[in-house]
Amino acid sequence: MARLLLITALALCALPVFVESLCGCLHLKKVYDLNANGLEDAGEPVIAGWGFKVRNVATNAFFYYNSTSTLYLPFGTYEVCDRLPNRNNWWLTAQSLCINYTLATPNCVAATSTCLCTGNGHSQLSGAWFNPTPASITSADLSALSALPLVSANLAPFQPATAQALKTWYSASSSASAPAYFLSAQLALATLNLRHGNTSASDLVKAPRVVQIFGGSANYPWVTLGAVVSLATGKLYAPTTDTATIAAIAGDLQAINTNEGFVQPEPCSFGLLAVDMTGAADLLNQCIISTGTTGTTSTGTTSTGTTSTGTTSTGTTSTGTTSTGTTSTGTTSTGTTSTGTTSTGTTSTGTTSTGTTSTGTTSTGT
Repeated sequence: MARLLLITALALCALPVFVESLCGCLHLKKVYDLNANGLEDAGEPVIAGWGFKVRNVATNAFFYYNSTSTLYLPFGTYEVCDRLPNRNNWWLTAQSLCINYTLATPNCVAATSTCLCTGNGHSQLSGAWFNPTPASITSADLSALSALPLVSANLAPFQPATAQALKTWYSASSSASAPAYFLSAQLALATLNLRHGNTSASDLVKAPRVVQIFGGSANYPWVTLGAVVSLATGKLYAPTTDTATIAAIAGDLQAINTNEGFVQPEPCSFGLLAVDMTGAADLLNQCIISTGTTGTTSTGTTSTGTTSTGTTSTGTTSTGTTSTGTTSTGTTSTGTTSTGTTSTGTTSTGTTSTGTTSTGTTSTGT
């Protein structure tokens, strides 16, 4: 039981202890947002090396730190801002570039920011479908396209009977055409790519005009390819109404068909824009964090949980036979009678006790 209590006590000593009672903890984290929902979800990777600016709102003192850093700071409110990447294919999916966090207890607060990057998809471009001949287009493809509300230049319904007829119809379309005709051509190309497995309805794509039609913000322009195709199809059932909306959808779908704006399945490479360090001052010098009850202390840096080995027992217990304090009962000397010093079983805190027991040797007059 004594050994169990000792081991338990030693385990507790390994936990970080705040010597300064008015210090909190802020953990910086940049998460790759695979589903673009602005939240950290299971399985989404953490991006190491992303930068943050941390500013004390009360004092205006600030400094820059990297993602995955744990900061021990005095109680108060801190503004945490993303540093900006030096490439234009990175997008913030959190709702703000800067977020305030209040530290009021020693518990660690997670300052989590989410983002994603875009790049090429796997759409087969129009040239690959139609030039030199549309050989990969099947009769099943033609049937599927004929079931869509496609229209031609004069807004009459179009149902392709042959692959060559489809090629001629598609090639005559452009962004200068009637909006419904141009959208029809883009919808036909997107449908071919979906049917042949080049793309998926669940692919997340950048479609800022479509997102705004759905009531969202162009600053968070993520939507599934399936949603774009469904919206395009619905609008073509009334091709002469709301032509501005039809043109907007066609523009987004054209970008998707040329492989622009596909959310990538893993973080892309990045660098960060340079920052002005004028007036910057490291904030990690105002809190003392102990890593044990009596061991080494850290002045604001990340606590690693190392157990102090200074005066604290390192967990070595007596492994010998513990003396049980048996009193010597031998023949009484003619001098002072030995009463046998009773061992109390005190555990050694580093040197292993051998547990030697008094065996009843009688003092001979000492």
